[in-house]
Amino acid sequence: MNDANDRLDPLLQRLVDTLRLPVDLSPDLDAQIMARIRGRQSAGGALRRILAGAGLALAAGLGAFLLARDDRASDQLAQPVQFSIQAGEASSVAVVGDFNEWDPSGTPLTRSRSGEWSVTLSLPPGRYRFSFLVDGRTWVADPERQPMPDPDFDVPTSLVLVEGSTL
Repeated sequence: MNDANDRLDPLLQRLVDTLRLPVDLSPDLDAQIMARIRGRQSAGGALRRILAGAGLALAAGLGAFLLARDDRASDQLAQPVQFSIQAGEASSVAVVGDFNEWDPSGTPLTRSRSGEWSVTLSLPPGRYRFSFLVDGRTWVADPERQPMPDPDFDVPTSLVLVEGSTL
């Protein structure tokens, strides 16, 4: 996944993923389309279809431009946020949350000599739920941040607010 998709809202990301699914088309689709085009007598009708297709392409391009522009604006507002936890005996720690679609392998932390695990992420302004996943099986809330109930999976979660958020 590329960096632009990593910053998409989870609902929008699911939509993008759905649109990327392969579509099974009939093997004779080209022949059917060409037969319909040949069957049309009106050049005006064909011109209208061409212009409609061009309009749709223009709208899609404009939408992509605006989405990319919004991503750049979010990048400029992004703030560094450090996530850390003391887990000296752990063999791995990851931070999972709204910002990485709760992917256990998406954001591993690095262990210091003192046994503190940490990572710094650049996050756009907003309100994020997160948890630490220790050794791939134990969910731990951040003891330094506000706890938050998890209505979905009943795991210990915490809340982080990134500056600039109106939430």
